[in-house]
Amino acid sequence: ALCAVCIALAAYVARAVTRPINSMSRAARCFAEGQTVDGLPLARSDEIGVLARSFFRMQTQIRRQLAELQLRREEMERLARHDSLTGLPNRLLFAEHVGRALTAARRDVTRLALMFIDIDKFKPINDNLGHAFGDLLLAEFSARLRSVLRESDMPARIGGDEFVVLLHTIQSEEDVMIVAEKIRHTINQPFVLEDQSLSVSACIGIALYPEDGEDLAELSRNADKAMYRAKENGRNGVAFFSHE
Repeated sequence: ALCAVCIALAAYVARAVTRPINSMSRAARCFAEGQTVDGLPLARSDEIGVLARSFFRMQTQIRRQLAELQLRREEMERLARHDSLTGLPNRLLFAEHVGRALTAARRDVTRLALMFIDIDKFKPINDNLGHAFGDLLLAEFSARLRSVLRESDMPARIGGDEFVVLLHTIQSEEDVMIVAEKIRHTINQPFVLEDQSLSVSACIGIALYPEDGEDLAELSRNADKAMYRAKENGRNGVAFFSHE
């Protein structure tokens, strides 16, 4: 009988020791596979408890570091696709967006409009008032541009004082002209920067899909030509591309 008791006690001790070790092994495997580890024997006062608490601290630190790395990666991806001065999409993100929009427009047989916008006489502003002032103007210009566009439309800064806008699902040239006039009106309001009031105008050139181009390169060329026509006509104007 005594031997039976000893055997049972030995078995119980073995299970008591093996169970937390197995628990730690499972925890290590789960953590390695990216799963959340719960149920660690943190309250134990023996070596198993010390190991569990160390494992828990390590898990917490690693998860925090991974979260920080993920945030940094997302920020780097955002910076790679956005203009650092204005926060608008840059040329890369705009091209990706236009590619998807053209695919959808071909499928759904809808129309798009591509606008090229160039600030009139921006170089003298930079030369006379300084590049820092010019940067403030570009940032405020971008904010105003955003304010008059629909959520579905995409503005972007492609360099210097050149901006583009893609308008989705347009019905007619009149619809596009309404947006262009809204942009022109908000830009014509005085800019007050560093306690200085400045009047600014811009020229807008417009190319329509599919009439004026089947891809971004052709639409861009034609919208750019239309914008230069607006400048030739006296600045502060809007022009549609014409094959004639």
